[in-house]
Amino acid sequence: MWEMLALSNELTLLRTQYKMFTMKEKEIIQSMIARLWIIMNSLRSSDIVISQYDINDKVLRTISLKWRAQGTSLRVYKDLKLMSLEELVGILIIHEQVLSWPETISNFNGVIFTYIYLYTVYELLDGLIPH
Repeated sequence: MWEMLALSNELTLLRTQYKMFTMKEKEIIQSMIARLWIIMNSLRSSDIVISQYDINDKVLRTISLKWRAQGTSLRVYKDLKLMSLEELVGILIIHEQVLSWPETISNFNGVIFTYIYLYTVYELLDGLIPH
């Protein structure tokens, strides 16, 4: 009986950790995802199934405010049910790298910066817009 109670408390704690999970201030995407993986793996080892949509939705709801536009674009142009977490993280890492570029680069290389960012968005949208 005590074992069942302990397991129930552990599951409740894991579900609460998942529900309350947030991206820390100034945290990078890889660090956030690593923390989320630990919680998700613990849930899975307890036979709790989390759908791909729920995982992707959790990541997009968790990202900080400076990421909200990117998250909204992904929700509009990608199918979160079919997108793997690896693909989502890859897109967010590219966006993170763009956000971290020094502002001095954008002054001199504004055209290059714009091209790279637009190319990234184009790659993201490729296949979604009929030719």
